[in-house]
Amino acid sequence: MTASELIRVLERGGWVVVRQRGSHWRLENSQRPRNSVTVAVHGSRDLPEGTLRAIIRRAGLSREAFDALKRG
Repeated sequence: MTASELIRVLERGGWVVVRQRGSHWRLENSQRPRNSVTVAVHGSRDLPEGTLRAIIRRAGLSREAFDALKRG
């Protein structure tokens, strides 16, 4: 999964891009006021599996909840 695809999935879950600095995009969710997620966007390269898992965990999502958002 690319970083752009990940950002689209997180946006379906209520996350909003609040700033971008270089290749790093920061997303926040109003339901989780003290929790932000940073995603490094590097073109069309796939995110490493460990990085993807860490971002999903940081977003407070289970893998099942993430997969449900991914399906739409």
